[in-house]
Amino acid sequence: MDELGKQLVKAAQNNDLEEAKELLLEKNININFIDMFKNTALIYAADAGNVEITTALINSNPNLDIKGEGEKTALIYAVGNGHKEVSKLLINANAKIDLQDNNGFTALMWAASINSEEITRMLLKNKAQVSIESINQGTAIDIAKKNNAVGISNLLEGPYQEEIKKQEKDDKIRASLHQEAIRKRNMSFLRSRI
Repeated sequence: MDELGKQLVKAAQNNDLEEAKELLLEKNININFIDMFKNTALIYAADAGNVEITTALINSNPNLDIKGEGEKTALIYAVGNGHKEVSKLLINANAKIDLQDNNGFTALMWAASINSEEITRMLLKNKAQVSIESINQGTAIDIAKKNNAVGISNLLEGPYQEEIKKQEKDDKIRASLHQEAIRKRNMSFLRSRI
C-alpha cells in the first residue's frame, strides 16, 4: 500500500499524468501517502499547478487539508504560486480555506502577498476570513498594504466586503424561508392526519 502511495507521489512530482491515473486505479493505493518532506501527491500537483493531476487526485477523494512541508496545504501551495485553476479546483472540492501554515499565513494572505486580485476574489466569495492574523505579518489587509497592493487592499476593505455581507444576509433569509415552508408543509400533513 505504501509502495503504491510512494509511486503516486513520484508521479505527481514528475508531472506524469498517465502514471498517476494508472496508480489511482489500484484498489489498495494510499492516496494520502505522506513522503519524507510531509507532502502528498496532491500537494505536489497543486504546487506545480498541474490541473490534470490535481483533478484526477480530487476525483479519488483525498484528504484535501493535509499539511505538508511548512504546514502548507495543497490550497496554500496553489494560491502562493498563483495557480488560479488549481486553486479553483481545490476550493470547489471544499478544501478548508482558512487553514494556516507555520507562519500563520492563510490562502488569503498568500493571495495578498502575490497580489492576485482574481484569487483574492475567489477566496472572498467562498467566505475566507479577512480578520485572521499571521504570526508576525498581521492580517491579509496588512500584507496587501505592506506590498503596496492597492487593488487587493480595496477588495479586502471595500465594497466587495459589503457585497459578501449582503450575499450572506440573503442566504440566511432564503434558509429561513425554506425552514418556514418545511414547517408549514409538516403542519398541513399533521392536520390531514387528524
